[in-house]
Amino acid sequence: MSKLKSISLILGVLIMSFLIGYLVFAWIEPSTYPPGGNVAAPLNVSTTDQSKSASLTFTAFYDKNNNHYFVIPSATWSAGLSGSVTIGMDPNVAQTPSAPGAKLDIKPSSASALMIRPYGAAAGNTGEIRLLELTANGTNYVGFKATDSLPGNRIYVLPDFPSADSFLKSSSTGVLSWASSAINWPLLAPTSLDGDSTKPSYSFSSDSDTGMYWGNTTKLSFAVDGNMVMRMSSSRVGIGIVDPQAKLDVSNSSTGVNALVARIMNARNNSNYNGLLVNIARTAPNTDAYALDVQTGSTSRLYVRSDGNVGIGTTTPGAKLEVDDSTKPVIMVQSLYGAEMSGSGSGRGIFGSNLYVDASNNLKTAGSHGSYGYSGMEAAWGSLKFYTQGGATTGDAIVTPTARMTIDTSGNVGITGNLTVGGTVTMGWERIQTSCSNCGSLQISCSAGKKILGGGCLTNAPRVLRGSYPEGDNYWFCVLDGSPSVAGTIMGYAICARAN
Repeated sequence: MSKLKSISLILGVLIMSFLIGYLVFAWIEPSTYPPGGNVAAPLNVSTTDQSKSASLTFTAFYDKNNNHYFVIPSATWSAGLSGSVTIGMDPNVAQTPSAPGAKLDIKPSSASALMIRPYGAAAGNTGEIRLLELTANGTNYVGFKATDSLPGNRIYVLPDFPSADSFLKSSSTGVLSWASSAINWPLLAPTSLDGDSTKPSYSFSSDSDTGMYWGNTTKLSFAVDGNMVMRMSSSRVGIGIVDPQAKLDVSNSSTGVNALVARIMNARNNSNYNGLLVNIARTAPNTDAYALDVQTGSTSRLYVRSDGNVGIGTTTPGAKLEVDDSTKPVIMVQSLYGAEMSGSGSGRGIFGSNLYVDASNNLKTAGSHGSYGYSGMEAAWGSLKFYTQGGATTGDAIVTPTARMTIDTSGNVGITGNLTVGGTVTMGWERIQTSCSNCGSLQISCSAGKKILGGGCLTNAPRVLRGSYPEGDNYWFCVLDGSPSVAGTIMGYAICARAN
């Protein structure tokens, strides 16, 4: 029994010696003298709050209640949080954090609250903000990103909630604002996306049948009040026509005062304008049916009627070409001293050089010159007059020249100077012959407008011819001698011609 106690005592001493030696040799003494080498309290798992003034390094951090909520710094994605995170609270200020307003609530201390840096150096590698679609397990998204190169900082200030039919616009400083839009965007019904003239694809909020629509393949159309007014097709433009056949094809099926095909004007007001008007036909009260009207100062300068008559200076041309100018020659070739044509309302027409007739029926010289003079032919009321004059002239001066030659309504010709004829002059002569039986005398008459140039008489009677002579300017006379009771036969003739 005493031997067993001795063995137990020896074993106890050996075990205690071993434990004491382990503690002595395993303990590492502090590197500094107390209290500098005091060791901080270890992390605990109790419900008591604990603070640590130095860094904490860990491989993974899990919520003790749910392994789905964790932080793994080295993982591809590093957090799964069912609650919200607030970034920006000052840890050195004792405060009770307010409830976050979103899953990620940032309380910045400066204007730069969130910055996303590029994820590489290649083109297009600027950071993005992506908004994923609602579809379950969907991968499609929309987002925002910066361009690769910016000339400076760009911060866009978002405006307040807009009104209906508004669009976003930016100022030169990057301030965004809502502007009122009068445009209705494409209709939602798939069968109406192309639109038509009564319901254009793009219309106005206050006028749903006015706008733009797709007319057909390669055709773009515009409608006003439900009617197609213009169409672009295959590099051609049609106005009022659905299938233009020229670069510009204009058609107007209207009648009356709205039948203009084209009107090009430079207008300052409605009472005085210059321009070009093109028409097909007009009806009452404008029955002239013009096709082209070129105006300046609200006055027609060139007027083409639908019947083909052309008026210059008049809107009522009565001929294929009618020219009217009350102050100057209506037609001038080359210059004032070339060929000029003019006329007055009194029936006087002048064709000449440096000579014209004005609206008051006055003959005038057209230009001033020291030696050219003037010349011309006047046609008035069935007669012709020829004028010539040398020397100096004054522009627009009234002249009263004497006609050098006149042909009157009967064809008579009058010349105020000498007439030199180098050839043959045909005077329109005639020979008139007649006779009488049992008569004592015979008278031969010239035709109207002609005068006696000569004549002669013959007789076969027993009586003797006593006389053969002209009687006045228009007769030739034959007379027999002897008693009147002795009758005979007389033959006579007369030579007549037009002469003064």
